[in-house]
Amino acid sequence: MTNLFDRIDGDFRSLDIEKAANAFIAHKIPVLLTHGIDDQGNCTCCKKDCPSIGKHPIGEFFPKGHKSACLDKKLVARCLRKYPQANLAICPPPEFVVIDIDGDEGLKTYESLKLPKTATVKTGRGYHCYFQCNASAISISKLDGIDIKTSNGYVVVPPSNHHSGVRYKWLKQNQLPKLQNCPRP
Repeated sequence: MTNLFDRIDGDFRSLDIEKAANAFIAHKIPVLLTHGIDDQGNCTCCKKDCPSIGKHPIGEFFPKGHKSACLDKKLVARCLRKYPQANLAICPPPEFVVIDIDGDEGLKTYESLKLPKTATVKTGRGYHCYFQCNASAISISKLDGIDIKTSNGYVVVPPSNHHSGVRYKWLKQNQLPKLQNCPRP
């Protein structure tokens, strides 16, 4: 079996949440579903002034948040029947980190790091860049406009919808380079 992020193709690029979820599950990457975005750009949780629009787990099916992420295709299907506008999230594997770049400030910071090109997702406000690296070996102080996502949390993935109206989308990239100066797991 090839590494998950070596080649982003097939159902990983599907516009169908269930197909995309099943592609991650097939590679043993735990998934969870988050509330989605309704036609007016509001969170489907129906909470007025939701602080995490379209990004927080559906508690009925994933009561412990990212700790409830699973490899259960039937659970995903049941959740999608009840919440057809749900978004998809994954818990990054322990050997990966995701650099979450938000806005112009984050992009400027990221570019200053001079990291190699990698598997990248266009998000509603920026990008998610996936790097193979032992996350426990990383010690990074606060970076302007950048968050580091590891297996201790989750990250929303394509084909989810952002409240801005932008759909998360994999950009074209064939190989995932190793993050420089980072020990392998």
